[in-house]
Amino acid sequence: MKIFSILCVSVLILFTPSILPQLKAAEEHYSLVIGTSSVGSSGYTQGVGIANLVSKKERNLSVNARPIGGSDANVRAVGEGKVDMAIVNAFSAVQGYRGEGVYAAKGRLPIRLVLQGFLTPRYILARKASGIKTLADLRGKTIIGKRPAMADLELATNLYLEIAGIRRDEVKIVETTETGESLNALKVGSADAAIMPLTFSAPSFQEITRTTDLTVPSLTPEQAEKMLERLGPAYRLLKVPMGTFRGQDKEILTVATPMILIARESLPEKVVYLFVKTIAENFKDVAAIHSEAVHWTLDNALESPPLPFHNGVVQLFKEKGLWKPSHEAWQKRRLKEVK
Repeated sequence: MKIFSILCVSVLILFTPSILPQLKAAEEHYSLVIGTSSVGSSGYTQGVGIANLVSKKERNLSVNARPIGGSDANVRAVGEGKVDMAIVNAFSAVQGYRGEGVYAAKGRLPIRLVLQGFLTPRYILARKASGIKTLADLRGKTIIGKRPAMADLELATNLYLEIAGIRRDEVKIVETTETGESLNALKVGSADAAIMPLTFSAPSFQEITRTTDLTVPSLTPEQAEKMLERLGPAYRLLKVPMGTFRGQDKEILTVATPMILIARESLPEKVVYLFVKTIAENFKDVAAIHSEAVHWTLDNALESPPLPFHNGVVQLFKEKGLWKPSHEAWQKRRLKEVK
């Protein structure tokens, strides 16, 4: 018995140093907060759905979604450590990463790309009673085209007016703080039109187009080309099929920027790895959250990424055989841009 006891103690002493770190790691639990756009937006719906799913499927993670506001506010919240991740538009994220535009005063933010998702457009939503059918019809109208937490909204407004040959003093530009306020202004008629950052499948968009007579003036191919040239690589052409909303009797051309999931650079690799791995392994459930949630795939994440990836995502890419030498070279180039 003594020999047996001595052997058992020896075995424990021998193996305990290697076992303890593994046990400790297995017991670690992380709480995350994902910043999203306003309640009722597709970004909020997807953020809440993904947070709930990851919390349910991965025992080491507890995730909550919090509506912060526009993309600029969410990018700042991640960069300043107020939230761990956020769903933001690529334009704002690139400016934050480079320390440009509205972020120039404080400099670049330590953010990284996690995944890429759906496209969010920047289109003109107008009351039919206003008579706005083309961009030229904006002259003399009251337009909601400015938002403190979304600098690219005003940029889009200025470009719409520019390509239509309309001076800013020929229209009245109104500022709102969030999408719901803009939709209400259109509903009650205090504005003729608004530059919208809302997806066409968003519940709030579908609801207002069912109850209020609205229209979306289409860009011509030439106008779309000019918009994309000025907006830069963070934007893409979006074709909206006929019948997407009530009263739409033809295809609409507009511009859109991808919505992406970003994380603070200092977020532990293991946390980001587990988060993305859970999404990838339960993608059927992710796709059921929202019609636009089908875009949160590993393959889509690697399509023209606007930012360097978080190392936790790179780890999963390598594990799945998706990370190629060309991706590694691209990642290094992008990281050097801001050093």
